[in-house]
Amino acid sequence: MMDVMISIIVPIYNVENYIEKCIESLVSQSFENIEIILVNDGSTDNSLDICYKYSRIYSKIKVFTQENSGLSPTRNKGIKEAVGKYILFVDSDDWIDSITCEVLFKHATQYNLDAVLFSSVSEYSNNQIYKPLYDEKDTVFDTQKSVREFVFKKMIGLENNQLKYPHLIDRYISAWGKLYSTKIIKENSIFFKSLKEVPSEALLFNMEYFYYCNKASYINKYFYHYRRDNQDSITKKYKEDLIKKWSN
Repeated sequence: MMDVMISIIVPIYNVENYIEKCIESLVSQSFENIEIILVNDGSTDNSLDICYKYSRIYSKIKVFTQENSGLSPTRNKGIKEAVGKYILFVDSDDWIDSITCEVLFKHATQYNLDAVLFSSVSEYSNNQIYKPLYDEKDTVFDTQKSVREFVFKKMIGLENNQLKYPHLIDRYISAWGKLYSTKIIKENSIFFKSLKEVPSEALLFNMEYFYYCNKASYINKYFYHYRRDNQDSITKKYKEDLIKKWSN
């Protein structure tokens, strides 16, 4: 059996119309040393049946199910089960390009990186919008100081020319669009907090993670496809009390 190098974690809740496209993009990866962790968060539609259908075909797929608990506990379950050297989060209504894992792994190992960030495409029903995370081309942040300056700091707030592109804050703080070191996550007990505690699960997770990150990189590749026409997604719903939570 091949060593698992990348664990792909997918939180799932009532996405029967989208999950097959997501899973197909994962089982089609050109990089074979992966495991696909599908965590069903109490779906009431056919999402779980679809997951089991694929797990019977592909041995690299692991399916876990739990009572509905929310996004953070679902991702945390995936982290606890992950055995890969790196972790990649993919939302269940989104998808990634077939060479994503291969390129990310080669890049991470070549430069001995703790994290690799990459760009995304916003997918609407009638068009696509390419969203670069940085203006620069491929960049390596090779010291803890540069990681905190060019990655960590931008999660707290945009500045200068980036203020013209407020959508970037969503990309910086998201769990997707980044390859993480499993070792850093588990050795420092970095997990997602519930929204009852913080306004953004991924923001605090990333701030904790990149605090311990010594070396990271950005590659100018649009590997992640972010679906914008599913308003029921648990990661895209409007949080009506967000401002109140930020002010507490």
